[in-house]
Amino acid sequence: PAGASPTSPGDSFAFTADADAVAGPAPAAAMPTAGGAPRVPTCRRMPRLTGHTLAQARRTLARADCSVHVKVTGRGARRGHRTITSQTPKAGRSLYAGDRTPTVRFG
Repeated sequence: PAGASPTSPGDSFAFTADADAVAGPAPAAAMPTAGGAPRVPTCRRMPRLTGHTLAQARRTLARADCSVHVKVTGRGARRGHRTITSQTPKAGRSLYAGDRTPTVRFG
């Protein structure tokens, strides 16, 4: 057939890996810190809290299995059912024991 080249033993490739490479990195609960102690996650993935009221944000944190309390700042924090305008840390970030307390800001 036109355009076909003859086959050779180098045409086949077999990949073998040791068990440590296949297992991947250690789970987050066992990740050591610089001091050697394991880091304990308090929130695997911080949910998006902007646009929610404080009560909705607390419910969202509970549903996401985040065992953290939020610190509230801003002028509108004590004026009824205002919505959150910004949050720290950003949504999607993991939190560990000893990290700063998450902060939400009202407008």
